[in-house]
Amino acid sequence: MECRYCGQDNPGQARFCLKCGKKLDKTCHNCRQILPAGAVFCFSCGQKQDVRPAHETMSEENSQSSEPFPLEPPAITAEGERSRATILFSDLSGYTAMSERLDPEEVENIMSRIKAEASKIVESNGGVVNQFIGDEVVALFGIPAAHEDDPRRAVQTALDLHRLVHRISTEMEDEIGNRLHLHSGINTGLIVTHTRDDRDGRFGLTGDVVNTGARLADLADSNELLVSPETWKLIAPYFETEVCEALSMKGKAQPIIPYRVLRESNVHTRFEASEQRGLTRYVGRERDLGILEGCYRLAGENRGQVATIVGEAGLGKSRLLHEFRSRLQLQRVNLLIGHCTATGENFSYHPFQDMFRNMFCITDEDGPQDMLEKVKRSTLSLDPFLEKHLPALLHLLSIPSDQSLPSEMAGEVVQRKVLAALKALVLAGVRKGPLVMIVEDLHWIDVNSENAILQFIGAIVTQPVMLLLSYRPYYSPKWGNPGNLTPLVPHPLAQNGTATILSSLLKVEKVPLELTALVHERTEGNPFFIEEVALSLAEEGLVSRNGGQLVLTRPATDISFPDTVQAIVRARIGRLEEGVRDTLRLAAVVGREFTHNLVARLSRTGEKVSVQLEELKTLEMILEKRFQPELEYMFKHAITQTVAYQSLLVKRRKRLHKLVGLAIEELYVDRLAEYFEMLAYHFDRGEVWDKAVEYLVKAGMKSRKNYALQVAQDYLDRAQEILDKKTPDVPWLVRYDLFFQRAQTMGDRGQWRYAFEELEAAADLARSEGSQDLRIAALFARAFSGMFGNRLGETKTILEELETIVADKPEALLGQTGLRAIISFVTKDLQSGLAAEAELDELLDITHPVSPFLMRVSFFKGVFNRFRGDFKQCSDSLEHLLPRMKEEAQAGVYLQALFMCALAMGEQGRYQDAVRLLSEGREHGLEAGDRYTTPKITNSLGWVYHELCLFDRAIEFNTLALESIQELLGPGTSNLFEIESQTRVNLGENHMMKGELQRALEYFESVYEKFQDPEYVSWRVRWQPRCLLGLAELWLARQDTAKAQSYLDEAIKHGYINGFPFKKYQVRAGRLQGNILSVRGETGRGGSRAY
Repeated sequence: MECRYCGQDNPGQARFCLKCGKKLDKTCHNCRQILPAGAVFCFSCGQKQDVRPAHETMSEENSQSSEPFPLEPPAITAEGERSRATILFSDLSGYTAMSERLDPEEVENIMSRIKAEASKIVESNGGVVNQFIGDEVVALFGIPAAHEDDPRRAVQTALDLHRLVHRISTEMEDEIGNRLHLHSGINTGLIVTHTRDDRDGRFGLTGDVVNTGARLADLADSNELLVSPETWKLIAPYFETEVCEALSMKGKAQPIIPYRVLRESNVHTRFEASEQRGLTRYVGRERDLGILEGCYRLAGENRGQVATIVGEAGLGKSRLLHEFRSRLQLQRVNLLIGHCTATGENFSYHPFQDMFRNMFCITDEDGPQDMLEKVKRSTLSLDPFLEKHLPALLHLLSIPSDQSLPSEMAGEVVQRKVLAALKALVLAGVRKGPLVMIVEDLHWIDVNSENAILQFIGAIVTQPVMLLLSYRPYYSPKWGNPGNLTPLVPHPLAQNGTATILSSLLKVEKVPLELTALVHERTEGNPFFIEEVALSLAEEGLVSRNGGQLVLTRPATDISFPDTVQAIVRARIGRLEEGVRDTLRLAAVVGREFTHNLVARLSRTGEKVSVQLEELKTLEMILEKRFQPELEYMFKHAITQTVAYQSLLVKRRKRLHKLVGLAIEELYVDRLAEYFEMLAYHFDRGEVWDKAVEYLVKAGMKSRKNYALQVAQDYLDRAQEILDKKTPDVPWLVRYDLFFQRAQTMGDRGQWRYAFEELEAAADLARSEGSQDLRIAALFARAFSGMFGNRLGETKTILEELETIVADKPEALLGQTGLRAIISFVTKDLQSGLAAEAELDELLDITHPVSPFLMRVSFFKGVFNRFRGDFKQCSDSLEHLLPRMKEEAQAGVYLQALFMCALAMGEQGRYQDAVRLLSEGREHGLEAGDRYTTPKITNSLGWVYHELCLFDRAIEFNTLALESIQELLGPGTSNLFEIESQTRVNLGENHMMKGELQRALEYFESVYEKFQDPEYVSWRVRWQPRCLLGLAELWLARQDTAKAQSYLDEAIKHGYINGFPFKKYQVRAGRLQGNILSVRGETGRGGSRAY
């Protein structure tokens, strides 16, 4: 029978594994029912079983075991295992004298009592008695199960044992005739353990740690407890100790300096220990701290403040924030803290999720109902008015509940409601007093969180709120230069600052000048780099202390410093004990921040993870981020995580990413939506291609719903890339969602031509799988993309196909007829367009008011009115529709309708109404994070100001629109190319009206050059005639009638004058032709052409 823990092949009759000693009875992975060997299904719960060993199951590609990791501490095998542990030796003084005085049976009774009670004390402190050797007890802490504070447990156990023996000795002093005492020694470090016969102790112990612990016990006087320096470093805050003289030990080249433990101290918690220990000396930032405190005072006067800290990695941004927080906490200030992470750029609202999960005390152990209750209780206790924002908060925190926002709600609407909830929650918090909200590392911020920050900056102006933001220089903030902004730029430390940090870390008064100069040169005054170099020097033994002086073990010029901090970090990682190093690497795979639960679930070292993480914390490679409500760590510096991750073989990284993904699926099965992005990342890196595609699609859909379009596109593009290159076997619905959502995201970003092609695959897939509803959805989306992507002929064919399958579905037929009508108008088939419009009126009478097509068809009817020149009817119908669209539709759809309504207002001469509406639309688009339709609104504001002859103001908005799309222009962004063209034409016309003919010519010609570019197809009928007429007018202004006539003739040739339904082009062309003839002196021919 094969052991599912270690893979050992055991005889069929074996009950326990020959290798690891585990019981071989097979149990159900789900309900733990004992099963017969080889069972495929559990007869109790019906769960399918994996009959292969766990380690084999987890190593196979694209497989998932029901129990991917050992659930119990790993067995200590006969071959041996390396363990980070603490060993306690306690020997009885006075035993010989007692044996000489008492009968052996009486001695045995006393010793039995001592051993029994000693065993209880050891076990109550989480240790195990390895063996009793005569009158000596040997206890282990960290073997087989490790704890975070095993050294502390061992020392506490020793003190309790001493008190036990003292109590028993006092009770039986007359009987014994002499006093009994213990003398004990404790050491912490690496121990090699192996199982053996119980008569020789529960575990066989090997290593210098054991020998040193035994020697310390031998050297201790009666009732004395000595601990090694290694143990002392871990227990010092919790006990009062005193240093002893150096002791020479047999076999050791160097003496050791033990510490004598006297009693427990007044420190009981880790937080109290951290306060007592303190941080390294803080230098060079007093001015910055003073500025931050000044901002806080202003905020307390209801003058909301924004402070930014900008600096390179390691320059001290986080330390400055820590020092500032420490000062605020002394004043009991309300604090909200959120962190952006390197993998969080694609996680919507991730710093606010971090912030409010902490605020609501949500832990990984909480189920959905627990989380719901915590959010409701905390929110309503803050302000009952916040109840209306609960759905948005539940959505933000990915808490599944029927009280959350409906899944069908448009992404832009969701975004707006989440933003409103965030603002309301923060502003409600100020009722308890001034509030400081800190968001760290904005260079990793996601788009939606960035929009929220922008909202907060505007909302806190008259509130007692201080918003404190940190980021690296390459991040470009979007908030401009508000009047309440205070920027801070910490500078590298001077050489005396480097000396201060070195002396603080190395605990000396003075550092040799040559060493200080070398370290300062290599680190360039970066505080993080200085700290890392100092720690490396101490660990490598390159420096020693003599009194208050630092002594070099060899000349500074001979010290081979690594060229980069990465090399230092790699060296430090390489010096770690193997298990600790593996845990560090494992944590690096998880991410910059990681919980104890997740790393412990992943690690095959079981509970030793706690000891390993504690050692990493002692080495200051990781920090304990929080202890309550759960234990969570973070890498002290991002570079440590990067180097640790890169030190792993690619094959090993891949396997660990896979395990992380499987662990998240297992641990957070009820909250997977919260982890879609992380699951996508890990399964992608783990090359579990089917799961990678599945979660990339889900992450993309989640991002699109939150209107983070570029993020959504990146996720979906990566899923498509995997599908193309790796061809994983994924369910057809996942593939359909990928094709459909990828296309919809492309459309949201103006990439209509690409969306059109992608939707063909979605429609074909739905047809082949027999899903009529999904096929209809794909065909509708494809027709809409074809309309905007100028694939008009193919769009007509699609609409014909749709008509045959939606004829008996009035609501779907409404959408098909609306698209058919607008395509007819665009292609100048006015008769068909008018007929389709009449059909629309009939269908609208029988369509349900919540039909998904109703708003879009109503928008189309407004467009039809404008095409006919009925501008009032257009604006009236759209104005009535806009409020509903603003609440329910995507930002881009709403802004398109607003754009059309505003143009119709302008064309009626209602310029002030048009400016008002366009300004509202622009503000809405900026708040929603829309970058694809908002530029059109901005450009249209320029058009209105042009009509009002405010040409400088017009140029300002036209330029803003043009600049806002430059980084977005690319293949397939058809509507952006339309906006670019329209904007350049507007700029040409404005400069021409100002008499700046050369500038105008440059803009017109930049558009003219794109006439043959296949990318510039979207709504060419709108911007091409304007460009041609503008060029004709410009050359006429330069008295070049030949060129003016040639451009006018080209406009006529394209059919934009006589055939296009807009009368204004006909009027403009007629006026232009008359002017050309007039300049030529051919006034008698003015009426010779019909327009």
